[in-house]
Amino acid sequence: AFAAIDTAIVNTEKNLANARDLFDSKLNAVFAEKEGKWLTITFGGLVTNSRGGISIKSSEYGPEGVPVLTKGDVKPLGRIEHGEKYVDSAHVESKGWPLTRPGDLMITTRDLKPSAPFLGLVSPVPTDRNYLVNQGATFFSIDEGRVSSEYFVYWCCSDQFRSYVRANKSGATQVHIRQAELFNAPIWFPDVDEQKVIVDDLDVLLDQTERLYQGYRHRIHLYGQLKFSILKKAFTGELIANEKAIDRSLFEADV
Repeated sequence: AFAAIDTAIVNTEKNLANARDLFDSKLNAVFAEKEGKWLTITFGGLVTNSRGGISIKSSEYGPEGVPVLTKGDVKPLGRIEHGEKYVDSAHVESKGWPLTRPGDLMITTRDLKPSAPFLGLVSPVPTDRNYLVNQGATFFSIDEGRVSSEYFVYWCCSDQFRSYVRANKSGATQVHIRQAELFNAPIWFPDVDEQKVIVDDLDVLLDQTERLYQGYRHRIHLYGQLKFSILKKAFTGELIANEKAIDRSLFEADV
């Protein structure tokens, strides 16, 4: 039973990777060979306002107050997951620290890994509240009259942008990208109407990919529960040595 479950877990994890690869393939196909055919502007040429993250001491964090976004909160494909860090509101006000505004974007400017898999990730800042941004990230706004923020985020997920970031990183252990290099990154873009078509198509595929991803993650969780259930029955003498001892329907499709 454990051998079958382990095989199912491995194959489900492959399915997770395949789902992400499918989206990346579609995403990069949209931007492939568009250099010279679309308009080109630099990253900095679109930025209308930017602020670097604040250096916050561990002693300044508290259980409530102004929510803080860190570089680790920025996830691939334009997602942010708040890590439940806060700084007292009165302390933030006394320091005069800048807060995000609705419509702002956030980009990671540091990475702990030399291969820089998380450097240069871009996500929209949540609009439910104003946030404080920790060091290692920058928040900014762009000229949406030329490029929509949705299109901009997808562009920053592309191989073209990610390759530029990796080629222009600095440092050996904790790598980073300087503002000058970041702001010089090229952005290719069509007219606003075509941007909307691209965004709508990618949004549909991303939603499908996310549902697949969550389904596979849930399945892996069930496999872990199934292992625990089998062990519990084994140690309490309840395990029956036949196929009915496990729910094969949970993992047959992934074996």
